[in-house]
This record gives sequence, C-alpha cells and structure tokens, in this order.
Amino acid sequence: CGAGRYGDGCKECQTGQHRTSSLDDPTTCALCSIGRYQSDTSRASCLSCVPGTHQDELGQSTCKECKAGLFRGSQDVVCRECPSGWLSAEAKTVACTKCNKGMYGDVVGQTQCKQCKKDSFSHRAGQQSCTHCSPGKYTVKEGEASCQECGAGKYGDGAGCHECPSGWYRTDVNGVDLTKCLQCNQGETSEAGAKS
Repeated sequence: CGAGRYGDGCKECQTGQHRTSSLDDPTTCALCSIGRYQSDTSRASCLSCVPGTHQDELGQSTCKECKAGLFRGSQDVVCRECPSGWLSAEAKTVACTKCNKGMYGDVVGQTQCKQCKKDSFSHRAGQQSCTHCSPGKYTVKEGEASCQECGAGKYGDGAGCHECPSGWYRTDVNGVDLTKCLQCNQGETSEAGAKS
C-alpha cells in the first residue's frame, strides 16, 4: 500500500491519522502526534497547528483555539498563559500585548489590564503594579501614567492634595516643599487654599 493507506485492500487512513510510506507498518496508520492534526483521509503526514491554536491530544482532526488570556507562538507546542503585566483579550492570539501606561497586570493569563487607582501611576507599559504618588503629588483620575504636583495653596500628605488652612499658604515657586504650608507672619492672614 502507498502512503496514506494500510492493510488488506489498502484502506484509507482516517482523519487524525497518517501513514508516510510503504516502509511503515503496513497493518495500521499512526495517530497524529500532539501539536499536529489531519482533517483529511488517506494522508501521508499530519499538519502542524498554526500559531494561536494548539492540540494537546493524539489523533485529532482539528486544532483547538488558544483561549483569551493564553497565546501560542510558532515556537510553542501548547498554549501558554500571558505573563503578568501582559494580556490577550481574544482567542487565537499568537502573542500577548503589554498593559498600557497607567494600567497594570498583577496575575498571569489576564484578558484585560487594571487601571492604576487614584494617586498611583505606572509610567511604562507592561507593569505588574502601580507606584503610589510621592507626598505632594497626585493624579486627577484613575489610569494615569504620571503624578502632578499639588498646586499653589495646597499641600500633599501622600493621600492627594489638600487646601492650606486659613492663616497658612503655599506658593508655586519651584523647589518649595510640596508637603506643607507656611504659616502667615504675625499681622497677616489668608483664606483657605491661599498661595500668599
């Protein structure tokens, strides 16, 4: 029997099987190995699953899709989980994508990244966690890539910015301590949130 056929009467090898040549065992067809498949009958060989799909069983006629959160490149045999800081939002992914700036991924196999909470940030893509803003700095909303300095008339204590109380002030001159307000001199006063 020639390739793709076996036994008495040279029967066809079924889907998920192959027989390379007349030098192979003439009584049977071989099962497709893990990572390979064959959807047709009477074939001499099995086909490799394309990247983004896989096959973890012997003798199969199709490949399985890598689920969201997983990927399979051309060098991999099976689907793998995206590492932390990366995601794959769809099935059949061949590579994971880094979480954007202002986002983070703290577990493997993510299908979406999380936004940095208010007063924390991530300034690079692919981060596994966010960094808390230093005292005197803050973020306007969640998902920020950097912190801003507390403006004049405000100070920061590591939990956002607060107005200087009445009788205190903070200027916007460069190099001024962002974590405290200055008390007005004797004979001077200010409203809350004053810069002078």
